[in-house]
Amino acid sequence: MDIESFRPFLTGAIGGLLSLWLIKHWAPHMPDGYQAKTADQLMAENRVGVIVGNTLFIGTLLVGVFLFNSGQVPSNSWSHFCLVIGVAVLAPIAAVLLPTIGKGRDRAIEALVAFAIAQRIPMLGVGLIGILGVICLTGGLGSLLGGAG
Repeated sequence: MDIESFRPFLTGAIGGLLSLWLIKHWAPHMPDGYQAKTADQLMAENRVGVIVGNTLFIGTLLVGVFLFNSGQVPSNSWSHFCLVIGVAVLAPIAAVLLPTIGKGRDRAIEALVAFAIAQRIPMLGVGLIGILGVICLTGGLGSLLGGAG
């Protein structure tokens, strides 16, 4: 077996070990509710937004893979890659937050806590991933729009 055929197994094993390490270290920081609402209550109230958000994430990644593999987008374009990652990361957060518009700050926080519970990440993780999404999206858009002028 050559290294090229072994590489997917190696990277998969490394990714699996990394996820186990993250789960172990994130466990104490996981939200278990917000104010008087339990995790189950938050999940029940925000189930549709979380499902739509996860669907948008997977859908965006699949569209991105299709565009790259079909030749619609150059396979070495970092601008397009950043654009896809930015949209994929921010779309679920938007899907969870959009139904809370006009319902107050606490309702928006409840939705984000439910999203964090569903994704099994701490709230700090949601914030950092959101920041990464904004950086990727603005970087990708800026590069594409700057290059078009």
